Amino acid sequence: MSRVKVLHLRSSSRFVGLERLLLQLAAPLSRKSFDIKVLVFYRRQRSMPPLHPLVVEARRRGVEAEQLDGGPRFPLRGILYVADKLRRESFSLLHTHDYKTDLLGLVAAKLARVPCVATVHGYVFVSHRVRIYQMLDLLALRFFPRVITVSEELRRQLLAAGLRGERVVTVHNAIDPVAFVSQGTQSISWLRQQLGIGQDQPLIAVVGRLIPGKGHRYFLEAAKQVLQARPEARFLVVGEGPLRGELETMNVTLGIQHAVSFLGFRQDAAALMKASNLIVLSSLEEGLPVVLLEALALARPVVATAVGGVTEVVMHKETGLLVPPRDADELARAMLYLLDHPDEGARMGRKGQEVVARDFTVEAMAEKIATVYRQILTEVG
Repeated sequence: MSRVKVLHLRSSSRFVGLERLLLQLAAPLSRKSFDIKVLVFYRRQRSMPPLHPLVVEARRRGVEAEQLDGGPRFPLRGILYVADKLRRESFSLLHTHDYKTDLLGLVAAKLARVPCVATVHGYVFVSHRVRIYQMLDLLALRFFPRVITVSEELRRQLLAAGLRGERVVTVHNAIDPVAFVSQGTQSISWLRQQLGIGQDQPLIAVVGRLIPGKGHRYFLEAAKQVLQARPEARFLVVGEGPLRGELETMNVTLGIQHAVSFLGFRQDAAALMKASNLIVLSSLEEGLPVVLLEALALARPVVATAVGGVTEVVMHKETGLLVPPRDADELARAMLYLLDHPDEGARMGRKGQEVVARDFTVEAMAEKIATVYRQILTEVG
C-alpha cells in the first residue's frame, strides 16, 4: 500500500512510559507503511527545559516531532494549529492519547475532514476537575470511528459508559524488551554502593508518578510493616509528582526515613529496577502500566494491586503476586513472602519475562494498531 501519514497528539510534561512507547511504535509502524509524526502539547513549568524531552528523544531517533506550548488561549490556538497542520501536511489520520488531545483533536479533525482514532490509557482521578474532564472525554469518544483501549477491563468500562462495541478495540500496551533490558547495564554492585545499600540487603522499588492514583501511601505503610520483620530491608521510591512533599512527610511520621529513599525522576530506572529484589505496583486504578511490563522484562518478581489491566498481565502466583488495592497489610505480606522465598520469586520473574517476550512486544502492538488504521481508512475511503 502507499505511504500513510499519521499525526500523533499527546499532552504531557515529561518523558515517561507512554512517551517512550509512542516513539518505540514509530519504526514498526513505518515498516507497515505508516509514517508517524508527533505533536506534543507541552504542559511546561518554570523548572522544566524549554524543549520537551519527548521532542528531544524523537529527533535523536529520527522521528519527526514538535511541540506547542500552553497559554491562555491554548485550547483554541491548539485546535486551529492542529487543523491547519492536518490539511497543510496532508495527514490521513489523527491519533490522540489523552482527554485533552481527544477533545481538541476531535474538533481539529472535523475541521480538517480527517478521520481520527483515540487510545484510552486509563483515568487517574486526582481532582474533581479531572472527573469532569473524564465525563467530557467519554462524550467526545462517542464521535471517534475507533477507540483503542489498553486493556480488556478498560474496554468494558467504556462499553458500560455507552460506547458502541464495534468501535472499541483492545490493544494491550507493550514494550521493546530487548531495548529496555539493555538500558540496565550499570553494575548492580556499583549502583547499590552509590545508594548506600549493601549487596545482601533486600531492596524493594516502586516506580511511577507521585499522584494519588498510584497508591504510594499504602506502599509506605506496608514498608513499615516489612521493616518490623526485616529491619535490614531498604526501599526506593522512583518518580516525581505533586505528592512528593506529602509522602516525604508521611515517611518521617512513620519513622522509616532511614530505610526509604525518594529518588525523583531517574533516567536509570531500568538499572534501579534490575538492582532491586522485587518491584511493587500499589496503584488504585490503572490502564495497563508500562512499568509492570518493564519489571517483568527484567525478570523481577512483582507485587501488584489487582486493578485495571494488571490482571491481564500478572497471573497470581505464576508471574507475580496480586493483592487488593488500598490494603497495606496484604501488600506487606506479599512483599515478605517474596523476600522469604527468593527461589519462588525468581521462578515468577522468569515466567513473567517469557510472557512479555511472547505477548507484549511493540511489534505485535504495532500490527494491531496498523489493522485499526486500515479499517478506518477503508471505511472513509
